[in-house]
Amino acid sequence: MLSRSLLARALAAVGRTEDARQAFASAVERFGTVETRAAYAVFAANSGDVTGARSLREQIERDSRHWNHHAREINQPLIREVDDALASAREGR
Repeated sequence: MLSRSLLARALAAVGRTEDARQAFASAVERFGTVETRAAYAVFAANSGDVTGARSLREQIERDSRHWNHHAREINQPLIREVDDALASAREGR
């Protein structure tokens, strides 16, 4: 899981947006973790795909309904990062 997510982030960092998108989508499909979805959502928002980022944020929200208090607390920074990226994208940054 980590290697696919790292590959996606590395591709994004060097400007290979479409390759990064494919790597993120593959990682989400294969693993479906909150970490992977959050990373993809941040990437999507930062690359102008606000609709895709919102969809991923909604998936995270649906999953979070099954989390206990501790899981919510642990994952809150990831959710905040997604929300911040979405807010920045809406503001046109």
